[in-house]
Amino acid sequence: MDALTECAAGRASGNLLALAVECARARCSVEEITEAMGKVFGRHVASDRLVSGAYKVHPKEAFQPVHTVQFTKCAVHVYLTCHFTE
Repeated sequence: MDALTECAAGRASGNLLALAVECARARCSVEEITEAMGKVFGRHVASDRLVSGAYKVHPKEAFQPVHTVQFTKCAVHVYLTCHFTE
């Protein structure tokens, strides 16, 4: 778990997904793995704000690539949820 947190923080090199899978194989729960990465990335907090003007800009103009860390975090969660739930 510490290696996962250190890698997420950028203080150690490695692959977050591989480390998360290694933690899961060591019988860590999804919550424990999420908490280890949450120490670095924080947690999503839902908001109920009204969105307006969503269709004012053409989608191709508004597109911005997903940040690699955010994508990796999401991919790890999906992978672990699909493959390691009891």
